[in-house]
Amino acid sequence: MSAWSKILSAEERAEVEAGVVEAFVDSESGDTRSTTDAKARFVEYIQAARARGRSWAGIMVSEWWEDGAGRFAVKLWKRRDAFTTTVDGYKRARSLNRGVARRDREGKRTDYQSSLLGWSVQDLRDGIVEEAMREREAGINRRTYIALLRLCERTNCSVVEDALSRVEMTLDEYLA
Repeated sequence: MSAWSKILSAEERAEVEAGVVEAFVDSESGDTRSTTDAKARFVEYIQAARARGRSWAGIMVSEWWEDGAGRFAVKLWKRRDAFTTTVDGYKRARSLNRGVARRDREGKRTDYQSSLLGWSVQDLRDGIVEEAMREREAGINRRTYIALLRLCERTNCSVVEDALSRVEMTLDEYLA
């Protein structure tokens, strides 16, 4: 859970969540806006909330500023040095500075962006496990898409929601 969701009251969190819905869904047509449009609308929503003196908007902006500045620094740090690897005949550039999690004696985890050249055998093992977990999640997503595609083809529907209506099931029921 991010800091904003711990700091804001239930009413303020509901206001933020309503702003997200307002940004993504056109209230007149019910259509979902493009990600680019929704982002722009949400920024406008936050700016308007700050102008109205809503304290939660300032908290949000501060958190995002810190997060964005941090991500920018990590991105730039990672791009400093690169190497090329060839796997299965495909040549790819990779960042030499990579994320690695290390634990202190008490077991507290701290993330670092360090050169792959300095990774220990344990760092490499941990990296392999993390990549395997990402691959597993990607596989779950892929199998979900395949199941929904098959449902659409079987019901002759072009949209998942219509296919689910035709078989009279919710998404959770169908994918269970």
